[in-house]
Amino acid sequence: MSGALESGDAAQVSNRSDRGRLWLWIGAVLSLFALHSEYDLPVAAWLYSIFLLRYVRLRRPAVGVAWVWLVSLVGWACWLSLTALIASGTAAVAFLILACLLTVPFLLDRLLTPHLTRRSLLLASLVFPLGRAACEYLFTLVAGFGNFGSLAATQHGNLPLLQVTSITGSYGVSFVVAWLASVVNQAWSAGFTWPAVRSLARGYLAVLVLVLAGGAIRLAWQAPVEETVRVAGITPSRAALDERRRLDRDAPVHEDLLARTDQEARAGAKIILWSESAAPVTAETRSALIDRVAALARQRGVYIEMGMEMRGDRPSNEAVMVAPDGSVAWTYHKAHPTPAEAAIGIGAGSGAVPVLSTPVARLATVICYDLDFPPLVRQAARLDTDILLVPANDWPGIMAMHSQKAVVRAIENGFSIVRQSGHGIATALDPYGRTLATSHFYATDAQTIVAYLPVRGVGTIYSAVGDVFAWLCVAALAALGALVRLELRPRAQAASSLP
Repeated sequence: MSGALESGDAAQVSNRSDRGRLWLWIGAVLSLFALHSEYDLPVAAWLYSIFLLRYVRLRRPAVGVAWVWLVSLVGWACWLSLTALIASGTAAVAFLILACLLTVPFLLDRLLTPHLTRRSLLLASLVFPLGRAACEYLFTLVAGFGNFGSLAATQHGNLPLLQVTSITGSYGVSFVVAWLASVVNQAWSAGFTWPAVRSLARGYLAVLVLVLAGGAIRLAWQAPVEETVRVAGITPSRAALDERRRLDRDAPVHEDLLARTDQEARAGAKIILWSESAAPVTAETRSALIDRVAALARQRGVYIEMGMEMRGDRPSNEAVMVAPDGSVAWTYHKAHPTPAEAAIGIGAGSGAVPVLSTPVARLATVICYDLDFPPLVRQAARLDTDILLVPANDWPGIMAMHSQKAVVRAIENGFSIVRQSGHGIATALDPYGRTLATSHFYATDAQTIVAYLPVRGVGTIYSAVGDVFAWLCVAALAALGALVRLELRPRAQAASSLP
C-alpha cells in the first residue's frame, strides 16, 4: 500500500511538472509577439503573462523566476536582432536591464501573493500589475533608453483603451493589461470556481469596462473641431537620394526639397515639415540653404521646419524652424541621439523643447528618438503646445513600431503630432491618437503627407501631474511588501521562541 501511495504521489508531481513546462512554453512563444515589434500581436500582450505567471507559481521561486528571466532575455535578444540593434553595446546593456526588470514582477508575485491571498484576493491580485507598471517606469529612469518595453505601445490600435493614458500615462494601460494575468491565475488556483473569485472578477471587469467606456465616451463626445490648419510633411524622394549617391553631391536633395516645399505651400499648406536629416549640409552649405528656405517662406507666407544633418568635424542633428518673415524661430538639436549617432560624434542637445506661438497654432518640436522619452515630450504639453512637429528617420526594423508609439504620446499630452519619417512611416495624429494621414516611404517614390490638424490641443491630467500614477504603483507595491513583512514577523518570533 505504501509503495502504491508513493508511486501515486510521484505521478502527480510528474504531471504537475509536465503541465508547468507546457505553460512555460506557451508563455514563451506568446511573449515573442508581445514585445512591440514589427510582428507584434496585441492580444499576445494580454495572454503571455497568464501562462508565465502560472509556471512561476508552480515552481520554487528561484527556479521559476530564473526560467522566466531566460524567456525575457531570449525575447529581447530576438527583438534586438529584428530591429538591427543587436550590434549596439548600449542597446544590449539597456535591454539586459529591461529583461531583468520585467522579471521582477513575477518574483514579487511568487513571494508576496501566497501571504496576501490569506488576507485578501484583491490585494494579492495587485502585486503583479503594480510590479509591471513600476518596473516599466524604473526602466525609463535607470537605462536612459526611452520607454521601450511598455505594454501600452502594443495596444496602439485600441484607442478607447489608450485614452486612459491622458490620466495615467502609458503605465495605466500596462497595469490593466497585466492585471488580467493575475486575476486569471487567482481563479486558476481556485479551480475556476465562481464563488471563490466572484468579487475579484467583478472588480476587474468593472475597472476594465470603466476604462474602455470612458475612452469610448472621450472619443465620441469630444467638442467638434471648428478650425484646422493644413500641414504637409516632406521626405526627399528616392530619385533625389539616388542622384545624390551617384553624384556624391547634396544639391539634388536640396533642390528636390525646395521644389516640393514650394509645391505644398502653393497648394495651401501653412506649416511644412521636412523629415529628420532630410538635408545633409556642411558648414559652407548650411547658411545658403537656410537663406533659400527663408526666401521661400517669405514668398509663400509659411512656416518651414528643416531637418538637417551637419557633417564634418562637428556633426549635428538639428531642426531649424523658419518663420514667414524669413527669420529663424528656433534651432533645435536632438536631445537623445541614438547609439549610432553618438558613435559618430553627434552630441546631445540641451533638452529644452522650443515652442513658437503663431497666428494659427502653438508649435513645438522634438526629433525622432526624443519622442520615446515621455518627460521630454511632456515639456511641450506644459508649454501649451497645440501641434508637435517631429522630423524622424527610421529603418525597416523599427519603422512601424516607432510610428505607433507616437499614438501614445499624442493622447498622453493632448496635442496633434506630425511625424515625418524618412525610410519609415510618416503619420499625422490628432490629440486623441486618430490617424489623419500616413505614408510609407517604401511604397512611394516621393513620400509626402498632408493633413488638416486641429489648431487647438486638449488639456490632459497626465501633462499636468506627470508620472504620479507610476509613483503610486511603486508606493503601493512597497506598502504590500511591508504588509507581508508585518504578517510574517509574529510567526518568525514564535518560531524563534520554540525550544
